[in-house]
Amino acid sequence: MRKFAIIFLLFPFTRSASQSPDSLISYTHSRDSFSFSNNVPFDSLSLYNGRRFYGYPIYIEGHAFYRSTGSTRGSVLYDNTWFHNVELMYDIYQDQLIVKHPPPFELNVVIFKERIPEFKIGDDVFVYLPKDKDGVMDKGFYQKLTHGKAIALARRTKELEEKTYNMTVEQRFIEKDHFFIFKEGAYHSIKRQGDLLELFNDKRQQIHDFRSRFNQKYKRDPEQYIIALTNYYNQLP
Repeated sequence: MRKFAIIFLLFPFTRSASQSPDSLISYTHSRDSFSFSNNVPFDSLSLYNGRRFYGYPIYIEGHAFYRSTGSTRGSVLYDNTWFHNVELMYDIYQDQLIVKHPPPFELNVVIFKERIPEFKIGDDVFVYLPKDKDGVMDKGFYQKLTHGKAIALARRTKELEEKTYNMTVEQRFIEKDHFFIFKEGAYHSIKRQGDLLELFNDKRQQIHDFRSRFNQKYKRDPEQYIIALTNYYNQLP
């Protein structure tokens, strides 16, 4: 698939703050906050630095985005400033956040991910994490699924699958989710039910009792199973 590397710089950009590689930071404070309607505050224009996004060939089956192909109103923490009511698209194939520039440009712009500690699409919260020291996590955006002493995370990804039929190459996007738990200062990959139970072994009996009452199987819906057990674990003293 052809990739474009055209740089689309609209306005000067500023430095971003650093993030600790081994902890999830709660970004609750910022220097300023903007909400967009028809008028764009001049101080907010730094959000639209980046390269223009041209999309993908129409012959690829499916799409590369989180949830839908269209833009969705959300919020972005960019260079220590919150921008609300922004039109966003999260490309999970290339793990990049795209903003739609307001009129008169109305262009889709890929913004610098290292400057985005956090963004929100609806009720879904995503944080940018660097590669951890143990090599469990690749750098990129992760969705926070729970809060507390154990934090469940999801890495939303898509892969481009290619198959050949009668000398014709067909391509389609395949979605794959990867799950992790941040607990006691370290990240843990959750690939099967046993990984989760081993991680919560310090509350083994309580977890066992909860599972006996919990009418759900891991293989049926791994994400909801991880969320339920993690939320229960976080409630235990």
